[in-house]
Amino acid sequence: KQQYNDLMIASLNNKMIKKPSSSAVLLALGLCLAPFAQGIKALAPRLGVADKLGRQIEAINESGGPVDIFWINSNTFEENLMGRAVENGRHLPLNSYVGHIFEVRESPNPETGCNRDSVHQLCRAERFKVTEDDANIQQIFRITSDFSVGYDVEYGNEVFDDEYDDDEYEDEDDDYVAETDSEEPEEFTCDEGTDAKDSEELTYVRVPSLKVVENMRPPGPRSLCRDQAKKALERMSLGPNIDAAEASNAFSEYVSCVEANATSELLGTNEVLSFQEAARNNVIDYFENYTCADFHLPTTSPIRNATWINKDKTYNVGILHERPRSKIHVIADFITDEECQAVENAAKPGLHVAAVADGTGGSTVSKHRKAMQAGVKVAWDKEADGDLIARLSRRVYDYANHVTGLNFRENGQEELMSIQYRGRGINDTEPDRYFPHCDGDCDGLPFKFGQRVATMVLYCTIPLKGGATNFRKAGIHVQPTKGFGAFFSYMDSDDHIMDEGFTEHSACPVVEGEKKVVVQWIRYGVDDTNPWDSFNSLGFKISEEY
Repeated sequence: KQQYNDLMIASLNNKMIKKPSSSAVLLALGLCLAPFAQGIKALAPRLGVADKLGRQIEAINESGGPVDIFWINSNTFEENLMGRAVENGRHLPLNSYVGHIFEVRESPNPETGCNRDSVHQLCRAERFKVTEDDANIQQIFRITSDFSVGYDVEYGNEVFDDEYDDDEYEDEDDDYVAETDSEEPEEFTCDEGTDAKDSEELTYVRVPSLKVVENMRPPGPRSLCRDQAKKALERMSLGPNIDAAEASNAFSEYVSCVEANATSELLGTNEVLSFQEAARNNVIDYFENYTCADFHLPTTSPIRNATWINKDKTYNVGILHERPRSKIHVIADFITDEECQAVENAAKPGLHVAAVADGTGGSTVSKHRKAMQAGVKVAWDKEADGDLIARLSRRVYDYANHVTGLNFRENGQEELMSIQYRGRGINDTEPDRYFPHCDGDCDGLPFKFGQRVATMVLYCTIPLKGGATNFRKAGIHVQPTKGFGAFFSYMDSDDHIMDEGFTEHSACPVVEGEKKVVVQWIRYGVDDTNPWDSFNSLGFKISEEY
């Protein structure tokens, strides 16, 4: 199967989608004939297939503030995020192709928007295109303080300024589309940044763009590729004296046949998935308003029930949502009245207005989050003496490790957080609440070292009306119950890819009474040397900031 996978990836081109599911890959790979695939695998290194369209590029942010960088599909106008909130002074290297178009945008402040354009108060944006310059050079695109894009080329360690004319390449797609049939494209990769430590590459697989599809043979019966392969094998000898031209033609015919059939399957699947995602996103606001307004709506029924034993006590667990990258559990009687009171007493002197990340690495007060909160430091040196808060915190980490298998330790983690909401009646136009948000990244991209990957919410005081925890994209509703815990994780423990939005959640408005919760945000990769507060809210080590 790996041989087939290598061949399939080599045959895909130009349109970026995330790697298809295993079922989609197996469907496409079913087009291949095992003996012929093995023969092609042996022949391919001798055919000298090279990629003439790949280009190494680097975007350098010199605009004075953070920017978002997108790859724009010129046929469908789909936007694919390559770099989020790239800080001023940082570099974003990319492996791209001639003619690819990118758009760079100012990252808006969630509270104030974009303020650098004093005339319109709008976020600025600019596009640039990868040129046909020598494949051996690196193309450098600089986002300047006036938000124009400057173009340099780099030979080795020398950088040369060049005139950048976007119009020059406006109509060049037709010039290179035909060549792609005989070229073997590389995978499209994106780093988080040259200075990021412990970062992983984000890999995409390309499917032919619409323009390439127009020039491609129509898909035929699935047996066609097999029959062509048999005839080619009959004409060729797989011994040491192989006719290179004949082998090359056979290889091209086979790839072309597989490409046409696989492309049709994958594009059809992608279209269905895109439609389903758009439909889901169109209705989630209605789901949010409906569920939060229904004060009597019970907690979503679990897909299955489980038990967890810790320190000789058995806890009943309702598993509401379970996917490799996202899990939502409700645990009964997780926190005691004494533990709730101990946390509340420790938090009381430090209560202050809750804040949110401001999009620049810091935090700010926002109308999207209205509550009081205070951090509670855990006295781990008193754990052996039965300290209530240390006992509670240990139980949280034990459960997180039970679910994820990631071996979390308390070293370098955030403090427990006491969060308190107060209801002021049904007519309050700005009730205490927290609008839909993600505690960590929920963009389906690789994990950033030291960031949040799981959350435990423990319900101590229950309001008379309101205050539910709502996961609108997952269709999950958790009605707060005294002593219960809601645990959710948002990273795949195996491949370290983040959730794609199923754990986005809100704290519904508290209308009457008080809601008091204890929250533990759990990070992966932190320790005494790299504590949680050595990272800013964008995920960068503070020591690495410019």
